[in-house]
Amino acid sequence: MLENAKLAMRSLGRRKGRTALTVGMMVFSTWMVVFGAGLNEGSYADMIRMATGTFTGQAQIQHPGYEKTPSLFETVDDPAPILAALQQRPEVVAAAPRIETGALLSVENRTSGALVVGIDAEAEKKTSTMAGMVKEGTLLGPTKDPEALPIVVGKGLQRRLRANLGDTITLLGQAADGSMAAEVYELVGVVASGQSELDANVALLRIGDAAELLELGKRVHRIAIKLVNASAGDRFIAGFPAPEGTRVLHWRELLPSLEPSIETDRAGTVVFLFVILVVAALGVANAMLMTVMERRREIGVLVALGTTPSRVVAGFVWESMLQSLLGVAVGMALGLLCVWYFAGVGIRFTDQPIEFGGATFDVVYPIVTWRSWAYPGIILLTGSLAGLWPALRAARMTPLEAMRAEARG
Repeated sequence: MLENAKLAMRSLGRRKGRTALTVGMMVFSTWMVVFGAGLNEGSYADMIRMATGTFTGQAQIQHPGYEKTPSLFETVDDPAPILAALQQRPEVVAAAPRIETGALLSVENRTSGALVVGIDAEAEKKTSTMAGMVKEGTLLGPTKDPEALPIVVGKGLQRRLRANLGDTITLLGQAADGSMAAEVYELVGVVASGQSELDANVALLRIGDAAELLELGKRVHRIAIKLVNASAGDRFIAGFPAPEGTRVLHWRELLPSLEPSIETDRAGTVVFLFVILVVAALGVANAMLMTVMERRREIGVLVALGTTPSRVVAGFVWESMLQSLLGVAVGMALGLLCVWYFAGVGIRFTDQPIEFGGATFDVVYPIVTWRSWAYPGIILLTGSLAGLWPALRAARMTPLEAMRAEARG
């Protein structure tokens, strides 16, 4: 085997121009695949991070029927022990209880429907990025009127109501005991999360104010959970049994359209990889075929001297494998360096944010995943095997055929 490798290296050195061209093609192909996969996977990770981190969380605990048919009456009755248990889980970074209901909000003669969410502002700062999305005012901070209750609305809802900070907003809804839920609030903040549907409908109250308004006592509708990362969701779901009367939901269930969107887009990467594989294989096969044609006389002499067909095949396969190995190694190194560099500085593709799967982003940060190693491996295997057909063609030559072909050439 070592002798075959040395002979292959010597043969490649005899035609430096063609070897450099073939290796260069493999370098470029591998670089494109590694860097392209890093960009794609980085954008997918950002989509998941933003879609789950903004407000949804990587997991939630709810009443079993709440996600499909939200109702004021389907609640988690005693969240305190659940929150205490969550603090003991290594995958859990933070958790935040929430109360939700639909209501009408009015400013003067302008009225709009809204999703009213009662939150614990301090818990939300640890669980979601909502606090960082406040574009005006504060997240349920102090009011100008000491007697007023604070409210925060999404940017889209603010536009519909044409409300400004300090304006009075009237809320009208229904309480859990069947009574009318009505209260007056002061607008203290406006949030712009980047998720257009959320920004167009959400209104935030302090969780204590919401519980009092809706006559819910200690009951809540959701417990949003922030995990160490989105990939920890499966481990958390498997290791945290749902408390009685509740259900633990994965972010895939909470955002059912996000993962299919990513998988559809990822399928395009597979097509791209297939095209790269075909180009790489044809390039190596063409180079090796030209080598066989140029060395027909040499092949004839080797066969005449007793070299076995398997030895001839091994020699040419070693040549294609060494070219592929060198090209893939250099291409992968360059691709990984590009990924690691841009993982820190990011790549801005457009001045306008792009919305995808419910998340909005304008800068992509590439990442290294198992695909960054698997795709070059496939290219290496394909390039190595691409030399097999020319090698078999060379092995089938008889000394007389080789000499005649050389004479005609």
